[in-house]
Amino acid sequence: MRFPSLYRILTLGLSLGLLGNVVGAQSAVGIFDAQADVGRPRPGSALYDSQRQTYLVAGSGQNMWGDHDDFHFVWKRMTGNFILSTRARFLGPGVEPHRKIGWTIRPSLETSSTHVTAALHGDGLMSLQFRRTTGATTEEAKSRDSLPNSDAVIQLERRDGVYIMSVARFGDTLVTQELAGVSLPDTVYVGLFVCAHNDSIVERATFSNVRVTKPAKRDLVAYRDYLGSNLEILDVRSGNATIVQQYHGSFQAPNWTRDGKALIYAQEGRLYRFDIASRSAQAINTGFATRNNNDHVLAFDGRMMAISHHAVEDSGASIIYTVPTTGGTPKRVTAKGPSYLHGWSPDGRWLVFTGIRGDELDVYKIAAAGGNEIRLTSAPGLDDGPEYTPDGSYIYFNSSRTGRMQIWRMRPDGSGQQQITNDGFNNWFPHISPDGKWIAYLSFPPDVAADDHPFYKHVLLRLMPIAGGPSRVIAYVYGGQGTINVPSWSPDGKRLAFVSNSTMQVAVSPGSPGGAAALRSTIAFVSTRHDPAADPMVNPQRALLAAEIYLMNADGTSPRRLTENTYYDGFPSLSPDGRRVVFDSNRLRAEGEPFNVSDLFVMNADGTGQTHLLRGSSATWSADGKQIAFHGSASGKGQPIKPDPGAATSDNDIFVLNVENVVRNGAKPRNITNSPDAIDDDADWSPNAQKIVFTSHAVTDDPINSVTAEIYTIDVVGSGKPQRLTNNTEEERAPAWSPDGKRIVFSCRRGGPDFEICVMNADGTGQVQLTDNDVPDLTPSWSPDGKKIVFHRRVGGRGQLQLFLVNADGTGELQLTFPPGINAFPNWGEVRD
Repeated sequence: MRFPSLYRILTLGLSLGLLGNVVGAQSAVGIFDAQADVGRPRPGSALYDSQRQTYLVAGSGQNMWGDHDDFHFVWKRMTGNFILSTRARFLGPGVEPHRKIGWTIRPSLETSSTHVTAALHGDGLMSLQFRRTTGATTEEAKSRDSLPNSDAVIQLERRDGVYIMSVARFGDTLVTQELAGVSLPDTVYVGLFVCAHNDSIVERATFSNVRVTKPAKRDLVAYRDYLGSNLEILDVRSGNATIVQQYHGSFQAPNWTRDGKALIYAQEGRLYRFDIASRSAQAINTGFATRNNNDHVLAFDGRMMAISHHAVEDSGASIIYTVPTTGGTPKRVTAKGPSYLHGWSPDGRWLVFTGIRGDELDVYKIAAAGGNEIRLTSAPGLDDGPEYTPDGSYIYFNSSRTGRMQIWRMRPDGSGQQQITNDGFNNWFPHISPDGKWIAYLSFPPDVAADDHPFYKHVLLRLMPIAGGPSRVIAYVYGGQGTINVPSWSPDGKRLAFVSNSTMQVAVSPGSPGGAAALRSTIAFVSTRHDPAADPMVNPQRALLAAEIYLMNADGTSPRRLTENTYYDGFPSLSPDGRRVVFDSNRLRAEGEPFNVSDLFVMNADGTGQTHLLRGSSATWSADGKQIAFHGSASGKGQPIKPDPGAATSDNDIFVLNVENVVRNGAKPRNITNSPDAIDDDADWSPNAQKIVFTSHAVTDDPINSVTAEIYTIDVVGSGKPQRLTNNTEEERAPAWSPDGKRIVFSCRRGGPDFEICVMNADGTGQVQLTDNDVPDLTPSWSPDGKKIVFHRRVGGRGQLQLFLVNADGTGELQLTFPPGINAFPNWGEVRD
């Protein structure tokens, strides 16, 4: 409860019963917010396999038809345009031929809601179903593709009010149909569903390769504006792809190290080595070459890497260099530019690349040590993407010489040029498997120009035998440029690495991905700045529900939003390693519960991977980042003692919990204060991990104007009697350790109704008041270097809260934020660039 007297400050007159419940809301499931039974089916369920990133969903229900629907739904809230994609399959023969699985989009969880649904039936019928108005009769448009007993790919896209269903048997190309004239609101529930078409049974289905993509906006400017990036690893045999890394900016073109332990990709001019086991990335030292594009290749022995750097001395043209894979000073290879690298010969002697010479784009080769370049192609059109076969007998490439981009091959001297593919797609970047038996390549749709390979399109990864034969689709991807520009087979030939794209929840400033480079001083906080109409003075309920988690630089610049929903999110706390944020949310409030109950969630520091932990509030991390301490009801049944979000319950204690254990197996927290006669809250973990500081007050005290609320410390093991640090008849709140563990900052009352910022030594001595004014100063947090303190203060009318900085000695006070509304609950930590 790090926001004392929020009722008085922000929500005066707010009734706890104003917010309706979320029907059937439960804990998060994978990337989805929750699951629910819609209508009156038998109870369904959903399980998420985090290793394979697959979902097992069970559902009953009489039907999804007529004027109402009964089904089990795994959902998340979305706005704007989006693309929903999955690979889906029924489990077992089933009972009803019209049992259904797929995607549905609906504005509410009511059984008679309007909706648009892509439904695969048990008998293979694939239809785009929709209800135009609430309670109206369902209509449908049947796909010309029938998928009986199928391993089906189901996509459902909303594009500027038009709904597009694309379906295929896995391995085939997609069949698409559109639906216009159905009006759904901007904010909708989207997700996976199962309906048994028989309310006496439960059917099951598996969903893999589940992607919820926010596509590029129409006004995106290529090579200036970028979407976020997913690094994916595809098991070629099974077709299952898993996301192993995400970044809110652009990284591109992964290729494997020869030991199979890491991937190397390009990100914003630098090259990074991503360790697959630890899921962390480290920048590779390429000396002066810091303007690299996505064309980089490892030698067959893995010791050297060739790169394409935009050299200032060549007016920014791409020039090829070689550098040790472990890093070093690059050595120039090509004298002319632009030259875009694509392949290295198996014997290590030659590099092949695309060169722009005049108006022609052709394939060239050059000795890896440098020398004269040799032109291999001269046909009109664009020739690109050259790559040697593992035995060195051929160079495969793509060419638009026939009017459509297709895969070709030639001998290493340029002779014997032969077309390999001949279809309606534009096929790019052939990559030969290590055993020389397969070609993987990227297919752009026909509406993309033959000589273009743009970002952010619906593309296909396809596989064909090198000896000839039909191609099959192995991945359905939103990507394009940067997806597989360079050799991307694993050394054992079992996996492919590629990049897909999506607008993510926050645009992070360019820098290293999670796990790389240095930590940057960052403030996590809560804000309503994205909703200027959420004025706490006009509608306090709306203001609270608009509260989302943000990060910003320590100087107040570059604010970036992490959460985006219609619930209250608050009290963020950054993990010591800068990778994660734990926070409060009332998004799982059940029917009949008070508005201000809180559950704890954890997410990555970029806002992805939001995962429910348990009921509780105001968490703090242990020094090793493995555990959290928080306050919660000892009985599990206690109710908040006042209307503030995150308020303590009537039997509140301090608990400790291992985060991974609760995520993996639902481990229970350990109560370390266990004080029936007191209400304990506002925990903060000491930097040496030995103690927790917290506040405590008598159960009988006034919850609004407490006179017994004092600050204590207790050993983390929970042994021994808590040590009392403050002793007066005024309220103290929100204690926080300094980074060196020698001091504690807290909110204090000193002879008046409002709170000020105070500091004291870790043993309670030397108490000093830092601020002195007639408005509340609350929720203080130390800078990582211990020199400054950030806190929030009321500025202007009721509920107008802004962040302020002050030096640790009370001097140099400075307002940090200015957007109207709520800017509060700061937690100063560090995140990785």
